[in-house]
Amino acid sequence: MLMVVVKTKDVFNFKFLNKLKKLHNELENTMPHLNDISSLINTRNTRGEEDVLIVEDLFENWPKNEDELAKIKEISVSNEMYENLLLNQELTLTIIFLAGSLAVNDYIKISIQKDLQTFVKLVILMMAVFLFVIFRRISAVLLPFFVVVLSLLITIGIMALSGTPITIPTQILPSFLLAVGIGATIHLLAMFFKHFNANSSKEKAIVYALGHSGLAISMTSLTTAAGLLSFSTVEIAPLLILKFFSPWCYGCSTKYTCFITFYLNGDSF
Repeated sequence: MLMVVVKTKDVFNFKFLNKLKKLHNELENTMPHLNDISSLINTRNTRGEEDVLIVEDLFENWPKNEDELAKIKEISVSNEMYENLLLNQELTLTIIFLAGSLAVNDYIKISIQKDLQTFVKLVILMMAVFLFVIFRRISAVLLPFFVVVLSLLITIGIMALSGTPITIPTQILPSFLLAVGIGATIHLLAMFFKHFNANSSKEKAIVYALGHSGLAISMTSLTTAAGLLSFSTVEIAPLLILKFFSPWCYGCSTKYTCFITFYLNGDSF
């Protein structure tokens, strides 16, 4: 159910009621997948007169003058079924402000997209500052983010290509990738720079770094991916998405961490 408010100075005003009727008809005739619509325009007016039960629409006959409209207003105000449902006590609202599960879900999705972008930007900025402070090299800032950004773009691109939505559980994927991707590259670069600063040989520094950390980085990514595959036994749909895409994230981060070694061995370093 989706409920929408219409606010005005006075509900029982010809100008407003004509607009409400037009809105009601447009929604009824043009809204896809709409099974039913209820408003002040087509609400039931059930009442008893002596021994007769009368069931009709409140606006069964559209009022032609102020007197007829005043009679409908009197019926509406006296009907307890309308109070705080179709009308508020001040007669300035009909139905309720945008609410219901559909509205809440839409708001959550918009908030996720907005917060996700803000969070990723702040984390990248913070990590860039700390990487530069630790290594004092531009390359030590750019290379780790090359791993993270490329892996993230590939993973999110595959999700978009397969029509997989970003939900509350899946929005943690960028955080996972940042933690593992940056952590793995820092581990590699720390060993590389340690040996490179002492011997000034790129080849020996790369061999030393991969010999010291290559296996650890690979095993860390593989065991983390294997742990995420445990979601395959869960029947909750959003968590099943993590099963398929999280291991891909870690596989990409490991692959591009190894690619850094080729860059380090180039003349542009």
